[in-house]
Amino acid sequence: MNRIDRATIKASNIPFTKGQHRVYSIVYDKRGRTLSEASNTYTKSSPIMKSLGEDVGMPEKQFWHAECLAIHRIPYGSLPYRIVIARVNREGESLPSAPCKVCANAIKKRGIK
Repeated sequence: MNRIDRATIKASNIPFTKGQHRVYSIVYDKRGRTLSEASNTYTKSSPIMKSLGEDVGMPEKQFWHAECLAIHRIPYGSLPYRIVIARVNREGESLPSAPCKVCANAIKKRGIK
């Protein structure tokens, strides 16, 4: 199973809640080893997320986004290479997914493609 399919299945397994996105991210290295995985959280705020949000003029974005949390969870010393982001609708069907300004900033800062 490829990473996109795996991330889509993981996103589909997140319980649907109206008004919340079901997003799942996987970060891996050049050898294809998974370094970390994460989904959006709507209950855990973070000063790291708040700082990333302030960098792009969106300080209200302080709850962990899947992309930022996956990047934050990368083991120390690991070299992240790429990130896969999957977003699904209520029925579990894939939706277009692109990182928001906050996540795009975090991805760029870490040099991830």
